[in-house]
Amino acid sequence: EILGLVGENGNGKTTLLRLLCGELVATSGSLHYNFKHDDLYDLRTKLVYIPQRTETWYGSMFENLQFTAATYGYNPEENALIVELIISRLGLRKFRKHSWKSLSSGYKMRFELARMLLRKPKILLIDEPLANLDILAQQTVLEDFRAIAKSPFRPIGIVLSSQQLYEVEKTSSQVIFLKLGKQKNLHNTT
Repeated sequence: EILGLVGENGNGKTTLLRLLCGELVATSGSLHYNFKHDDLYDLRTKLVYIPQRTETWYGSMFENLQFTAATYGYNPEENALIVELIISRLGLRKFRKHSWKSLSSGYKMRFELARMLLRKPKILLIDEPLANLDILAQQTVLEDFRAIAKSPFRPIGIVLSSQQLYEVEKTSSQVIFLKLGKQKNLHNTT
């Protein structure tokens, strides 16, 4: 399933994502998850947040993905295989030796997505993945999200934020429109 959070700048999309993943703590109300987690660390392992601007990686993309796989428990025999599988799935094989600085925004997002998939999350929380992408790159990234959400191997729930209602509506099974931090009905004109 894909849930889209839509709204203009400053209406609470990023704040909501950061609350959901445990990066921020709510001053009132409560959050309940439909899966078991032991503590905040366990929750943040299962709910992986990809911010709009990700940190720079150093070295080749393939090496970074191998390091992530090792960190999250893949043994040496399966490490290179799982990394090859994920980069093939996301169409990144020809960029495996590239550095972060040599990639476009669209490919940076796809490599960040590959890195997060290696963490075996239950839910991906992705902030403004369509920002700074041309229309073709947007469609490719959205197709990646659909494939991940519907994967027969290990489907992953996705919550993504965007200002682009049309693209998010086409991709998402549900859309929440935020206005001044509150959910609004998309079809209500008042």
